[in-house]
Amino acid sequence: MRRVEFRLEDRVLFKHQGDQGVDALIFINGCPRACASQHFEQKETFYYSITGEGDFEALVEWVSNLNEKGNF
Repeated sequence: MRRVEFRLEDRVLFKHQGDQGVDALIFINGCPRACASQHFEQKETFYYSITGEGDFEALVEWVSNLNEKGNF
Protein backbone atom coordinates (compact mmCIF):
# COMPACT_ATOMS: atom_id res chain seq x y z
CA MET A 1 0.00 0.00 0.00
CA ARG A 2 2.86 2.37 0.74
CA ARG A 3 4.04 2.02 -2.86
CA VAL A 4 0.62 3.16 -4.11
CA GLU A 5 0.59 6.09 -1.67
CA PHE A 6 4.09 7.10 -2.78
CA ARG A 7 3.19 6.96 -6.48
CA LEU A 8 0.04 9.03 -6.02
CA GLU A 9 1.76 11.56 -3.79
CA ASP A 10 -0.68 14.11 -2.38
CA ARG A 11 -3.52 13.41 -4.82
CA VAL A 12 -5.25 10.82 -2.63
CA LEU A 13 -5.76 10.47 1.13
CA PHE A 14 -5.60 6.85 2.25
CA LYS A 15 -7.71 5.66 5.21
CA HIS A 16 -8.48 2.29 6.72
CA GLN A 17 -11.74 0.45 6.17
CA GLY A 18 -14.15 1.51 8.87
CA ASP A 19 -12.91 5.11 8.91
CA GLN A 20 -15.55 7.76 8.23
CA GLY A 21 -15.64 9.30 4.77
CA VAL A 22 -14.25 6.38 2.74
CA ASP A 23 -14.93 6.92 -0.99
CA ALA A 24 -13.35 3.73 -2.32
CA LEU A 25 -11.87 0.49 -0.99
CA ILE A 26 -8.82 -1.49 -2.04
CA PHE A 27 -8.87 -5.17 -1.13
CA ILE A 28 -5.39 -6.65 -0.80
CA ASN A 29 -5.56 -10.43 -1.13
CA GLY A 30 -2.90 -12.99 -0.31
CA CYS A 31 -3.63 -15.23 -3.29
CA PRO A 32 -5.46 -15.28 -6.66
CA ARG A 33 -8.69 -16.55 -5.07
CA ALA A 34 -9.38 -12.95 -3.92
CA CYS A 35 -11.35 -14.02 -0.85
CA ALA A 36 -11.20 -10.54 0.70
CA SER A 37 -13.63 -9.11 -1.85
CA GLN A 38 -15.72 -12.16 -2.77
CA HIS A 39 -18.70 -11.24 -0.62
CA PHE A 40 -18.43 -7.47 -0.73
CA GLU A 41 -21.89 -6.24 -1.69
CA GLN A 42 -21.86 -2.46 -1.35
CA LYS A 43 -22.50 -1.61 -4.99
CA GLU A 44 -22.44 2.14 -4.32
CA THR A 45 -18.83 1.99 -3.08
CA PHE A 46 -16.01 1.96 -5.61
CA TYR A 47 -13.59 -0.88 -4.95
CA TYR A 48 -10.62 -2.62 -6.49
CA SER A 49 -9.23 -6.01 -5.58
CA ILE A 50 -5.59 -6.97 -6.05
CA THR A 51 -4.11 -10.44 -5.75
CA GLY A 52 -0.42 -9.88 -6.28
CA GLU A 53 2.50 -7.75 -7.40
CA GLY A 54 1.31 -7.88 -11.02
CA ASP A 55 -1.78 -5.83 -10.14
CA PHE A 56 0.18 -2.84 -8.87
CA GLU A 57 0.27 -0.73 -12.06
CA ALA A 58 -3.41 -1.37 -12.79
CA LEU A 59 -4.28 -0.32 -9.23
CA VAL A 60 -2.35 2.95 -9.55
CA GLU A 61 -4.12 3.65 -12.85
CA TRP A 62 -7.54 2.86 -11.32
CA VAL A 63 -6.99 5.22 -8.37
CA SER A 64 -5.65 7.92 -10.68
CA ASN A 65 -8.69 7.62 -12.96
CA LEU A 66 -11.12 7.83 -10.04
CA ASN A 67 -9.31 10.91 -8.76
CA GLU A 68 -9.30 12.61 -12.17
CA LYS A 69 -13.04 11.96 -12.63
CA GLY A 70 -13.73 13.60 -9.27
CA ASN A 71 -15.04 10.47 -7.59
CA PHE A 72 -12.96 11.35 -4.54
